[in-house]
Amino acid sequence: MSNAQQVERFDQWLERVNQVCRRFGANPLGTQFAGSIDEYHRGELKMSFVDVAQAR
Repeated sequence: MSNAQQVERFDQWLERVNQVCRRFGANPLGTQFAGSIDEYHRGELKMSFVDVAQAR
């Protein structure tokens, strides 16, 4: 995967985190960034599960 693709993937992940969790800052640490976020809603309970590797 090219560096531009890695940056795009990171930016998409960070944009999604910001949509779900509000303002969040992060920086990629290397070329092997991986991340996901899953939302969970039930009644008034709202949780988010964030997985991330190679980011701070």
